[in-house]
Amino acid sequence: MEISNLMSTDVVSVAPAASLDSVAQVMREYDVGAVPVVDEGQLVGIVTDRDIVVRAVADSRETWLCRVGDVMSTDVQTCGLGADLEDVLQAMADYQCRRMPILDDAGMLVGMVSLADLTRDEDGDGASFVLGEVSEPVHFVIE
Repeated sequence: MEISNLMSTDVVSVAPAASLDSVAQVMREYDVGAVPVVDEGQLVGIVTDRDIVVRAVADSRETWLCRVGDVMSTDVQTCGLGADLEDVLQAMADYQCRRMPILDDAGMLVGMVSLADLTRDEDGDGASFVLGEVSEPVHFVIE
């Protein structure tokens, strides 16, 4: 199955110069935990709610002054629009990512595949496979 049948195409994105406050508002409005960062149509990174917390809030940075480009992840794994489902599943598992940006032949962002999208697969096995590969046991330290 081609991934274009499962991916979300109404992807909201932000620019690297956007403030963390504004991207957090986008996350709240669209109920997402990750937003692609696009500069002149090209994907340059992705910012997650975890990026904001770990790279800004935990360091007591002023989020209204801090820019997305300061905290975003730039080593973003992607798949092409023509990729089939098995390739995307394997890439998500290999790179332990819960969301995979999908690019067209020109490198433009055209969609995202998330674990939620994978649950719409006919057999639903894709979501289980990826979740099992990206989830790691959590070890809590109680002080």
